[in-house]
Amino acid sequence: MSKLLTKMTQQSLPRPRWHARSSSATKELNALPPPDPLLFKIDLVTKLCFEVKECVRGSTTHTALVQKNNAVYQGLNLAMGRTAPAFVPFECSGFPRDVFPFVVPEHTGMLQYLEDVKAHIGSSVTRELPHHIPYAAKESLIRDFLETWEHSTMSCFEDVQEKLKHTLSATTDQLYGRFGALNAAGSSIVMEHVSECKAKAEKLIRYHLYSERTLLYTQNKDQPDARRERYLTLYTEARKPVFGTTNAAFKPTPDASAYAQQAHSTTFGQARAEKVDVRLLTFARSVKGARAHG
Repeated sequence: MSKLLTKMTQQSLPRPRWHARSSSATKELNALPPPDPLLFKIDLVTKLCFEVKECVRGSTTHTALVQKNNAVYQGLNLAMGRTAPAFVPFECSGFPRDVFPFVVPEHTGMLQYLEDVKAHIGSSVTRELPHHIPYAAKESLIRDFLETWEHSTMSCFEDVQEKLKHTLSATTDQLYGRFGALNAAGSSIVMEHVSECKAKAEKLIRYHLYSERTLLYTQNKDQPDARRERYLTLYTEARKPVFGTTNAAFKPTPDASAYAQQAHSTTFGQARAEKVDVRLLTFARSVKGARAHG
């Protein structure tokens, strides 16, 4: 009985092994390219283009590249904001110490007090009319911080390029990885094309940077108007007296404080006098009406 069982077992063992080998071989055969290699290569190139397009577009299944680039762009925005002068609505750096409540948060560059701005305007005056700010003063002030944009912009450009190359390399390996020669040739062609596009993009970026420095003009008029109103509000709040004092961040001189107290007392006295006059006028009218009825 045991011999018969052993014989049956030996006869049945090769069958599952053959089935396993057959299944594995079938998968490998299915993975091989079709008889026409040209069509197979075209299909791979089409898939690569589609995957790269989805990565750049940022579809729901390809979010990594766009999310990384958004972080880089945010860093560029902050870097440019640090170059803009932080205009302070106070005469000099001696007072007050706490000036940051009166500075636009996006502008974190060098502090510019009123005396600094006046000195800059004075150095630009030539034959202008009295109390007229020369356009050259505005122009030079803008160009001073525009000159620093090139380094931040090109650094952002290089970061984006590196992330794009990494995405292309990973996508190429995923599609062509099992074909060694095809993967090497395809990666070389892709990177060569990327280098050509990079040179064109860099040339275009430098042209725009040059235009920013030479043509001081913008069609986005709403944002400058909004910033102007914001600065006017900050300057008004910094100078606004409140019953003989000013805002907590603004520490006036004794003369200024006395002047504010005097102004408040005068205003308050005038208000009381006007209130008394109204009461007297009302009383006189009531007496006159009573006499008329009498």
